[in-house]
Amino acid sequence: MKSKAVQYFILLSLILSLVVPAALAAADKPIVLKWGDHSAPSVRTRGVDWWIAEVQKLSGGRVKIEPYIAESLVKAKDMPAAVKAGTLDMATFVAAYYPDRMPALNVVDVAGITNPYAVFMSYLDLYSNEPAIQADFDRWNCRLLIPTGTGETIIAFRIDVKNLDDFKGRKIRAIGYQALFMNAVGALPIPLPSPEIHMALERGAIDGALGFPYTAIGQGYDAIAPYWVRGIPGNYAIPVVINKNSWEKIPKDIQKIMLEKGIEASKKYAADVIREDEKAFDRLEKKPKGKVVMLSDAEIARWRSQLKPVQEKWAKDLEGKGIPGERILEKYLKLTEKYGAK
Repeated sequence: MKSKAVQYFILLSLILSLVVPAALAAADKPIVLKWGDHSAPSVRTRGVDWWIAEVQKLSGGRVKIEPYIAESLVKAKDMPAAVKAGTLDMATFVAAYYPDRMPALNVVDVAGITNPYAVFMSYLDLYSNEPAIQADFDRWNCRLLIPTGTGETIIAFRIDVKNLDDFKGRKIRAIGYQALFMNAVGALPIPLPSPEIHMALERGAIDGALGFPYTAIGQGYDAIAPYWVRGIPGNYAIPVVINKNSWEKIPKDIQKIMLEKGIEASKKYAADVIREDEKAFDRLEKKPKGKVVMLSDAEIARWRSQLKPVQEKWAKDLEGKGIPGERILEKYLKLTEKYGAK
């Protein structure tokens, strides 16, 4: 009996010597999350980098986030499907790239608001309180982490333009409902994803591209399209999201850190992007051919008056799909006023 007890003790000790270290090693191993983004490095991706650093630090290294930017792992158009399938744990969605897949969230696109802080906080508020917005995320098995978007909207032209009338007949890269904004002033919208803009401008396939100062500088548009027009309506919803299954694996205390730092990152980015935009304008105007054209107040008012039919059509189209488009648009516009948009 004593011999058998000794043998049992030895066997148990051997098992524990194998299992316990492995269990401790697994406990020490961080949760690794893959984040995919369509864009080259910019003030926006650096804003997410800041958030990543904060989350990793405050979680004590229990979470590690691996960035895959510039479509290095997944193409922009495939981001929702990749998050839904779990190929990516996190991704940056450009809602305007797939209006049929995130129809309610495109209220950001169609509303024509330019104030980044007001835009980000308003759709965060909507996500928290509007079931139809939540449904857009649920459809892709994800939740909102960081509300981001763009800074000031511009059009970078290859040709010198003086006013809104010079847009007529011009081929301008525009996506989502911004394409309808171009139609409203007689331009010809050409839908292109961000990575294809530079080549299209360089080859003359388009006359101009709707974009943003910091990306226009970062991607070299200033060398081939040095005539920038300000006063363009709009912003895009570009939320950073996380797969719900990945989210549930994260301890509650780290989830809290991620959400709190997500709001902080959004506010920080809203301020940073305005500063970066101004630097981009300054840099452009120092170039021999660089020119910034500001649409007059009268032209901006004329253009904005033509947005109403676009917004009404968007709301009506959603109502036809059983989505409360009118309610969402009304809520969003009121929220943007609350957060400082004019």
